[in-house]
Amino acid sequence: MRKTLPRYSKYKDSGVEWLGDMPQGWNFRRVGRMTRILRGKFTHRPRNDPKMYDGPYPFIQTGDVARAARYIQEYSQTLNQGGFAVSKQFPAGTLVMTIAANIGDVAILGFEACFPDSIVGFIPSRDSEIEFLYYVFSAMKEEFLSTATLGTQLNLNIDRVASEVAPVPPANDQRAIVSFLDVETRKIDRLMGVRRRQIEVLREQRAAVIHHAVTQGLDPTAPMKDSGIEWLGKIPKHWEVQPLWSVTRIRNSNVDKKSIEGEQPVILCNYVDVYKNEFIHGQIEFMEATATGSEKLAFALREGDVIITKDSEDWRDIAVPAIVVETIPHLLCGYHLALLRAGSAILAGYLFRLLQSKACSSYFATKALGVTRFGLAQHAVRRCMTPVPPKSEQEAIVTHIDRETVKSDTLISKYERELVLLEEYRSSLISHAVTGKIDVRGLVESDEEPERALL
Repeated sequence: MRKTLPRYSKYKDSGVEWLGDMPQGWNFRRVGRMTRILRGKFTHRPRNDPKMYDGPYPFIQTGDVARAARYIQEYSQTLNQGGFAVSKQFPAGTLVMTIAANIGDVAILGFEACFPDSIVGFIPSRDSEIEFLYYVFSAMKEEFLSTATLGTQLNLNIDRVASEVAPVPPANDQRAIVSFLDVETRKIDRLMGVRRRQIEVLREQRAAVIHHAVTQGLDPTAPMKDSGIEWLGKIPKHWEVQPLWSVTRIRNSNVDKKSIEGEQPVILCNYVDVYKNEFIHGQIEFMEATATGSEKLAFALREGDVIITKDSEDWRDIAVPAIVVETIPHLLCGYHLALLRAGSAILAGYLFRLLQSKACSSYFATKALGVTRFGLAQHAVRRCMTPVPPKSEQEAIVTHIDRETVKSDTLISKYERELVLLEEYRSSLISHAVTGKIDVRGLVESDEEPERALL
């Protein structure tokens, strides 16, 4: 039986669209008056100059903020004395927000740290609890996103952030809201953690099926030989090993999303499309762009093309593959991607599954270069050594993988939908609490599974 959360006894019109009616006794204030906003700093160019890194000073990136569970407890990069001199250190307890790339993510520093100007820090006024502001800014993410400007990527302007309006309840209400949300979000996060672990196990099992099939084949009695490639190991004796360039045509795309007068309208398959979809099809909402005639000829996608990501802020997201399963008019391979077209010796489906294997991903991980952003040079892709079975075996391997991964794919999709619903519920609960749509004073309960319904 779901319980209905109580409301405050009296409300007033806030006059602010996203806040709506708020409880009597609450106020609201512009973010710039509630906090002191300080932009991150790193003035050295180029940003990825290795002589500035690998020292004792934590250097937070937007990905560290996105991955944090409220408090940032770990970091992916450090600055040395030279890097520290051109940056700025913020104290532990600073509320931070990403204002470029994955904008609107918030967290609280668990230690002293520096960060670039793609992140801003907030020092709250005396009447605003830092943990309460964390929840408020989490609830305001859509408001912040609505003010973002689009250049080469989405960006938040600090002045616009400062002009946004946020609720300011009495101090006792702020503390009650934080206590309530701490307990309730912990329950939700625990459920989400269970689902994520289940998805991780399923993906590991799925990856093992793919890796074994594309590197050792389907016949357990087949004689084996040393491939001569350390990361590949033994393969069936009758298979060949060829560099990727000899069995595919490889092109790094340079088509971006800018609309330029005189160019022809196209749609782009971009990094996110590939990262989120194994199979590229017509139901995906592609980005509109323009391209020259030569770009259309070079990068038009057709059924059977395989695309991989070639740069990312996270080296683990390098060389993620997808396969085009239908020819879509005017669809081009976008920037940050490489287009691989199978030659006569290799089937597109086998090439796609091979690029999904642990063997290939481990190879590409060793070839990814960078400090703040990682990339794959075209020659690294071209030189990837590829096990090439006879075509009849390639076809059988693809069929086997498709059949064996259906069950895990179905469960992964189910659990991912549940995660979306849990995340939506979590966001709604935070929004209702920080805007006063529910009265959570005195409602902190035991740490049991979440079962509350929103009004």
